[in-house]
Amino acid sequence: YAKAFKSPLADDGAAFKYVVIDTTTPSLLMMKPYETWNSSTHAGLNMCYNSDSSYCNPQINTANGGTIHVWASPKYIVLLSYVAGVWGSTSNLGASVIAERSRLWPNDTTGNGWPPWVWFDTGGVQNATSYPASCPRRMNHNGSPLYGADAILDLNIGPWGTINTGLGAVNFGMQGKIKNPSSGDTIPVFELLATKGTVSPQPYGSISAVSGIYAIPGGILGPLDQLTYNDIVYSCVKGYQDKVNFLVPRG
Repeated sequence: YAKAFKSPLADDGAAFKYVVIDTTTPSLLMMKPYETWNSSTHAGLNMCYNSDSSYCNPQINTANGGTIHVWASPKYIVLLSYVAGVWGSTSNLGASVIAERSRLWPNDTTGNGWPPWVWFDTGGVQNATSYPASCPRRMNHNGSPLYGADAILDLNIGPWGTINTGLGAVNFGMQGKIKNPSSGDTIPVFELLATKGTVSPQPYGSISAVSGIYAIPGGILGPLDQLTYNDIVYSCVKGYQDKVNFLVPRG
């Protein structure tokens, strides 16, 4: 079974992002995003790199069952599986995410048609450089388009830099909390940015600013634990080995 869905962009209701939810691969629930989709030929253009990897998609087990947790809005979709005691994808142990970002480059405008959204696996982006975030098409420093494996991205976490070399390289655990004299210990919450440091020091955009998805130190909250931040209730979505976890609006 495979079914295509579309959702309008937050800053351009006449443009869309597309995703195919696909169960044709045994034991996997694949979430494959495309920049465009032809409803007549049932084919997409510019699929996000690695989004069809068996290491970066939720598991399913039709024989013994399991659970698929879904968070969705017009701006994002997050799928997280729990099968046979294992959270998330087979090796990377994360959730599959499609999320819109802001536009921070001057010529990244609705009129110029650049897709302002990102795909990533919350475990894959921390496990190895083999499973980076990606987008269907991104702008090079000279304004030219990059596709496929050339359209990969880094995820930066607030002041910590890239997820692997920054916050993800330090296992704080409960020591990641900070003292708050008015309300006890507080969990720090960090902005999530789509970047590519080898192209430009300027991030492409903020995922947190548009989709409301943030990063927190791992080892503090468990999967699906809830946290209220700025009067919004979030669910904790795990990353690889609890190095960095993510907050997704509970809805």
